[in-house]
Amino acid sequence: MPRPMPFQSILEKRDRAREKERESRERDREERKREKERQRRESDREEREKGKHRERERENDTHWDSRLVHSRI
Repeated sequence: MPRPMPFQSILEKRDRAREKERESRERDREERKREKERQRRESDREEREKGKHRERERENDTHWDSRLVHSRI
C-alpha cells in the first residue's frame, strides 16, 4: 500500500478542521435560535400576566364605579 503524500494529510487535517468549525457554528446558531424562542415565549407569558392583571384592575374599577353610581341614586 503506497504511503500517503504529506500534503494529502495536511489537506485532510484542514478539511477536518473546517468541518468541525462548520458544525460548531451550526450548533451555536441552533442554540441562539432556541434561546431567542425561549425568551420570546417568556415575554409572551409576562405580557399575558400583565394583561390579566390589567383586566382584573379594570373589573375592580367598574365594580366600585357601579357601587358608587347605585349609592348616589
